[in-house]
Amino acid sequence: MNEGISIKNVGHHEQVEGLPIDELIKLISKSKIVLNLSKSRTTSVLNYVSKSVYRFYYQFKGRICLVGLTGTACVSEYSPGQEMIFKEDELPTFYAKEDCVKILKDLLQNEELLLKYKNKFTSKVYNLFEEKKNFEPIYNAIENKLGYRRVKLFQFPYWYLRIVAKQIILRNIKLTTLLRTIFQFNIIFSIIKNSNFLIKTLIVFESVINISWYSLVSIFKSNK
Repeated sequence: MNEGISIKNVGHHEQVEGLPIDELIKLISKSKIVLNLSKSRTTSVLNYVSKSVYRFYYQFKGRICLVGLTGTACVSEYSPGQEMIFKEDELPTFYAKEDCVKILKDLLQNEELLLKYKNKFTSKVYNLFEEKKNFEPIYNAIENKLGYRRVKLFQFPYWYLRIVAKQIILRNIKLTTLLRTIFQFNIIFSIIKNSNFLIKTLIVFESVINISWYSLVSIFKSNK
């Protein structure tokens, strides 16, 4: 770079479109600063909501989070998303080449300032995006029995009991007649035990009809 700053361009030269993630992390961890470019390469804006507001498409990239979790400082081109998350003393932001050069020179010439930015930035990323930290409250809420109350089902609806009773009959239709009747009605009685008298009567009556009908159908099919 003409300004006396050594920059390594990764993944976008010599027809290379990226590095394996393990190699990329090693390279980031060895770097003093990672430079993030958020502006799209062309003037075409894919997000039509932004077309009348911005000339370019300014992306908030996951690379910023990866850099922070790796423990390296980052300097980024402006994007609306990162402005909502990071403060200026956490993620230095530039809008033009001249701004970028000035920020990089200031940080590279002052190790104490660079360390201050790096610590604030990596701490912010860790607090926001570290998976263990984010999922731990969810896990504790699930494990903590005092954190929720089980909702008790008042009763199963009639239409649901009809379907269940019919499926029980169809599933066991090939058993012998006596065993089938006893086995099926034991199960059906167990699922309707909390229902009112009318529903019990209707389910039992329909089950008797279904057993008779599907038994005849089964016998007819087996004699073909």
